[in-house]
Amino acid sequence: MAAWPDLLGRAARALVVLVALLPALTRAEPSDGDWEPRLRGGLELLYNDNVLALSDARIDLFESGGAPERFRINSVGDYVVRSWLRGGLSFGGTEFGASLRSDQYVENSIKNNEQIGLYLRSRFDRNDALGLSYAWLRDGYAGELQEPGTDGVIDSAFFDVHDLDLRLVHRFSRLLSMTPRLAGRLFVYDGSLNNARSLAGGEVGLATRVEPLEWLDFVVDLGFEHLEALESRPDFDVSFQRYAVEAGPTVRLLGRDLYVSARYRYARRVFTTNNDETEDPSHRDRVDPSNQIQVRIEHFWERFSIYVAYERNDYHADIPGVPTLLDEDTTFTRNLFTIGTTLRY
Repeated sequence: MAAWPDLLGRAARALVVLVALLPALTRAEPSDGDWEPRLRGGLELLYNDNVLALSDARIDLFESGGAPERFRINSVGDYVVRSWLRGGLSFGGTEFGASLRSDQYVENSIKNNEQIGLYLRSRFDRNDALGLSYAWLRDGYAGELQEPGTDGVIDSAFFDVHDLDLRLVHRFSRLLSMTPRLAGRLFVYDGSLNNARSLAGGEVGLATRVEPLEWLDFVVDLGFEHLEALESRPDFDVSFQRYAVEAGPTVRLLGRDLYVSARYRYARRVFTTNNDETEDPSHRDRVDPSNQIQVRIEHFWERFSIYVAYERNDYHADIPGVPTLLDEDTTFTRNLFTIGTTLRY
């Protein structure tokens, strides 16, 4: 289990290195007069009060110690130290580069993970820009799950996620802009759970931004996601479709130095298993609704910003007649509190 001094020490050293690099980079001249370096980095301290998205019944089971084989976490909630760095080169209206993010949990080191990414952004003119990005989340931990086809055998479920995202931003006027997007996702579980849990698919979406005033804009984002199990079992299939809408305002104050944003997201996950009710009662004809609220306050200086954020997730697993303690998503509530800082060049 990671200790607080060690985690905070590593995070502090990463921030010191970033601060030391920025002045040198700001004095650096592009090598050929056209290429310019871009560097951004940040440090966040988060508190997640439900790191495995456990239902109330599972939390009671964990706290009672009645089923230790089902849990490898040390606490339901935990502090997380997140550090990230993104660097690239800009040429004219085009920028390409790479990113790295690390999440370190104080009490539950089994949840530690990293994300590696590549990105390309190109601005064609004042009104049109294209973005392409790839992200690989490594060594995610989902919890202790029962192996498919076994009688009560519990195994740790680790996973990787590969995301490819393409989006175009078009500004019709100062008042209105739209961002259509197309994304692909591969969700791969490790080990014996692989065949039943791995998913592949994609998402399409459209975000519309209306800016009626220079200090106010409003966003509406519509999304549709479809993921299909790579290998379906007659007793287990988590293929699903998800419909989502997100909306909310952003207010810019103090000469655009202070941003306050709020978002509300509603989603419905519709499971699409072809198994019948006797084979797969946990997924047949099942629709799970969820609600999310996000609030963020951020103050900007020339190359530095600091922010606080709050996020609440409420997920409801609508599974009539099925026991509460399932080896997958269950009804849960999760609150996430964040304070962070960003440095950029």
